[in-house]
Amino acid sequence: SASEAATATGRTGSGGGGRDQAKWSSHAPCVAWFRAEMRGNHGFGSPADGRYSTGSPGVSQDVRRSRKPIVIASRRSRLARVQAEMVARSLAKLHPTVEITFNWIESEGDRHTGVMLAQHGGKGLFTGALERAVLAGQADLAVHSLKDLPAENTPGLALAAIPPRADVRDCLIARDGATTIADLPRGALFGTSSPRRAAQVLRQRPDLRVALLRGNVDTRLRRVLDHDAGPTAPRYDATLLAAAGLSRLGLTEYLQHAIAADELLPAACQGALAVQCRADDHVT
Repeated sequence: SASEAATATGRTGSGGGGRDQAKWSSHAPCVAWFRAEMRGNHGFGSPADGRYSTGSPGVSQDVRRSRKPIVIASRRSRLARVQAEMVARSLAKLHPTVEITFNWIESEGDRHTGVMLAQHGGKGLFTGALERAVLAGQADLAVHSLKDLPAENTPGLALAAIPPRADVRDCLIARDGATTIADLPRGALFGTSSPRRAAQVLRQRPDLRVALLRGNVDTRLRRVLDHDAGPTAPRYDATLLAAAGLSRLGLTEYLQHAIAADELLPAACQGALAVQCRADDHVT
């Protein structure tokens, strides 16, 4: 508390106890408001006048009026929608009076499914369109898979939150009952668009063939497990899918062959989501 802080400062013998007490007391209204906000107490005054009550009698602060609704930008795939809705539910718990809507966007990565990402802009193909929407004010925040974001923030944007991380492992999806990479038939066709996955699989099984396999989770499952994919479609014998995505989609029956991280290293930040907003948007 402010009084405890001032008392502790007075014990240092600095002679500045009065000044320090005034300094800490000046922060007390903000601390009280933040604690009440996190408890879900929303009796802070009318949003129509752009003010909130700090919890201390007679003290108030002017803040920029929050725009309503809060708009979340997300890709259109089923997994991306599920992940954006997870974030929306968490926000709604903290701020039940704030309306939340979505701006569903088709990314460059979703449009160009027949190319290797590493040769055409990398994972940024999945995030660029969402980032531009936030910067242009068409959304207040964007929800990404954290592994898709570059290490450096895009100028003007900030990483505002990382929700609790899910399972980091990859799961083997195989056509003919193989439960491990070692069980795959000799010369089997392994489908992936990930250089990381391809390199590690070939290190364990140099006899395997690797071919491009891209698409959303449902598409990749179908291309491996559907025996009637079509006469011209490659007959993939196996692929790897992230356990976190399968779990979020409710496809738990495919989690049984998860591969330990010390056997197959996951991508950096795999299993984590990222909530991104404008760096100067303190309200969001």
